[in-house]
Amino acid sequence: MDQPNPKAAAVEEGASRATNWERGYPYLAQFWTKTQTGMARKFNHLAVLNILFLQAELCHLEYEFARQRKKDLESGEKRRVDCDWNWLLLSEPELNRGSGQWESFLEIRKKLGEYYSAVLQYQQINSLRQPSDEQREDVFNILGDSTLNDSFGHFQSLDLAGIDGPMVYGSQHGKDLVLLDAREDDNDALFRYIVRPMFWFVHYFWKAKKKPMTKDLESGAEGEGEKMTRLYHYMPHQFEVANRVVGALTGASLPVVSMVILYKFGDMNTKVALVCVFTIIFCLLLSIMSKARRIEVFAATAAFASVQVVWISQSNDHM
Repeated sequence: MDQPNPKAAAVEEGASRATNWERGYPYLAQFWTKTQTGMARKFNHLAVLNILFLQAELCHLEYEFARQRKKDLESGEKRRVDCDWNWLLLSEPELNRGSGQWESFLEIRKKLGEYYSAVLQYQQINSLRQPSDEQREDVFNILGDSTLNDSFGHFQSLDLAGIDGPMVYGSQHGKDLVLLDAREDDNDALFRYIVRPMFWFVHYFWKAKKKPMTKDLESGAEGEGEKMTRLYHYMPHQFEVANRVVGALTGASLPVVSMVILYKFGDMNTKVALVCVFTIIFCLLLSIMSKARRIEVFAATAAFASVQVVWISQSNDHM
């Protein structure tokens, strides 16, 4: 009797599992959980429309409340007139002889809660980080009509693939996306203009040794003959470490370079001009590359300029 091959059984099980996950919402959820690059639409135009509708309803309720109050004041009935200062009369229909102010205000209270909640939620959602252009392009390539989508096994869900209807991640909605797993350094200038291009450069020479992601995201197994995607995944902590290292080197390089250059010039007028140039460059880099507040930028720039002034004074004495 032939003994079952454990390796073959494992491969068959993995293939079956991959087939089940290679399409639709479950596979996309698995992919974004693994890569931490999930995105969702904010539907900003619908959110604003909802706020405008709630505002219109409140405006109408405000008018109705004012009309009811005026009606009570003009009724001449003491209990209805006293509703302005007697809360018990206002809230008890048996006592206020048919005043509708309280019922009108209860509707206002409910609608006002919905309105404030909608405004706050809109602000909170729009404060979340937006994806970079490269991250948006990745989504369009994965879900759109491309060979990369073919290698992923086709996202057949109606809204993901845009079958017989609108496509939720269409390129026209690129500015309406928000990151679900945004990291602190994801979209700062240092990451966009230095770290990310650096990773592209390294990957160009490293991709021959690095295997692309497998289609069986659940197991993550890599094996000969297994179907592969054309995506290469780097862990988030790798980007974070690179961002910190590059940031530290950038911060240290300018003071060092400025001191070396200032030391090479003997003319004091030239040194003062160079100090002004280096100070402006330092201030601009600090403002663009970091999230420092204005007062922190001002303090750091003043300290940098002071160090340079002391340096040119001492170096001039020794020359």
